[in-house]
Amino acid sequence: MIRDFRSRFCHYKSDFQDALTLKTLPTIVFVFLASITPAVTFGGLMGQYTEEAMGMSETLIAQCICGIIFALFAAQPMMIVSATGPVLIFEHSLYMLCQAKDLDFLSIRVYAGFWIFVISIFVVAFDGARMLVYVTRFTEDVFAVLISIIFFSESIKFLRIATLLSFIAFISTFAIACTFKAVRESYWFGRHRLNMPETLSFTNSESRGHRWLVIPHFSTMESRREASQLSLAAALLVFMLMFAETEVTEVIEQRVTALAVAILTGMFARLGQHLQLPIASLFGVFMYLGVMNLINVQLVERVTLFLRPVKYYPDTNYVRKVSVCRIHLFTVIQVLLLCGIYAVKQSKQTALAFPFVLLLFVIFRHLAIGRIFTKGELEAVCGNCSKLCFQKYVALWAHRKRSI
Repeated sequence: MIRDFRSRFCHYKSDFQDALTLKTLPTIVFVFLASITPAVTFGGLMGQYTEEAMGMSETLIAQCICGIIFALFAAQPMMIVSATGPVLIFEHSLYMLCQAKDLDFLSIRVYAGFWIFVISIFVVAFDGARMLVYVTRFTEDVFAVLISIIFFSESIKFLRIATLLSFIAFISTFAIACTFKAVRESYWFGRHRLNMPETLSFTNSESRGHRWLVIPHFSTMESRREASQLSLAAALLVFMLMFAETEVTEVIEQRVTALAVAILTGMFARLGQHLQLPIASLFGVFMYLGVMNLINVQLVERVTLFLRPVKYYPDTNYVRKVSVCRIHLFTVIQVLLLCGIYAVKQSKQTALAFPFVLLLFVIFRHLAIGRIFTKGELEAVCGNCSKLCFQKYVALWAHRKRSI
């Protein structure tokens, strides 16, 4: 990591000079609008899922502060640090577990954040990013479909208790998002609205139980030991979740765009008194994200092959090189794994462990699937993305060593 800082320091000035062009301004506006919608959606739903212990204010402020730090010091400032659907689902599971064990949720989150920092340092020190090449399409497709199913189920749960106007808001938002690829705020869809914070304050001070700086507190030493163990387990699972979401990318970027987007996000947190968003619209966005998440997922395409005559199969690489029976066998294995991890997620006792189950799928892909299918069949069905990522990683590593 020290070598990375030294090798990057000589280019630090150009990271800002390269942004001195008019192309930067529309890029900032576009990236901000693209990132603020999921931030508002996940922040509002976070408040619902944690009973306002964390919500809109915390999400936007965290995205602002982390975004500024990431833009100034990260080796890849093109990435936008933001809340994601999988992390939202994990936060909900962790909150439910803390409620069941009568532990302070935010205290657990503080400990978990510390452990994530420690785990990340160790992974960086031993160059653990190399392990990303083992996360192939086999696991990514199962994960993508799982997240979409959870999005759908949460949206359907909301519709079961929704009024007619809320249902109209849900469908309207979903239709507009699918048609125009954007979500527009409106005051015409009923009285159930997401209350944006009018000032820079807590989502709910009573539910939060802490100031901005969370100081963990526990009633007994036994609860402190249990919290330490739970937070370490939660940190490992969150790290696995974020690790599985990471993709190897390469682009020539500057730091100003991400820095400006983070600052705008912080400014947006103070506009709450001017915004009133229907809760139904947030679930409409949730449904939209679930649908968009399934686009170009090969598992979904292969599931539809069960309903098609062979002559109408798409002209893809795996259809040409792999027999129909073998394609269906591969799909059935993925569907069974998908059902298994969904069952783990739905159970209150095991919901927190679904990132660990996802990691087991990566191991299963390389130890078991390779014994069932030939190398040629796996390359046709899964693609050679793992090999290409590994080659790209080796090339980047060699280039970095030469620059040092």
